[in-house]
Amino acid sequence: MSNTEAAGSLDLQRERSLISLIPEAAPVAAPDGPIARNFSDLDVSSEEGPYYALDKAWVRTFQVPQEEQERLVCRGEYGLEYLFKCFLWFSELPAMTANDGLFLLGERIEALNRLTARSSLYREYRPTNVRTR
Repeated sequence: MSNTEAAGSLDLQRERSLISLIPEAAPVAAPDGPIARNFSDLDVSSEEGPYYALDKAWVRTFQVPQEEQERLVCRGEYGLEYLFKCFLWFSELPAMTANDGLFLLGERIEALNRLTARSSLYREYRPTNVRTR
């Protein structure tokens, strides 16, 4: 399986759909907020690989109490859209296939999908015809 095929099997499209449904009432992420701050300057080491850099940023951003996690569900250039683009970029890196990097990236994407779907802002405005698993 090529890297492009493997990346296509990630659930990025579901996250794209969930992001598009974040209501206008949701806060707009700040350029210096936790997502942009932790995911903007990733030092990808050739020894540790790209997943290590991604995971380090993920831990800094999302290993916080649930209430703080829900506040990360925000719109705008530096919100979940920023994270989506970051995940997309990582999914296309050839080195992500080493050491199950794409599988581990898929785990992070699924965790983000669950967080987005369970966020109180999203639940409040979610259309009834959208499945959240």
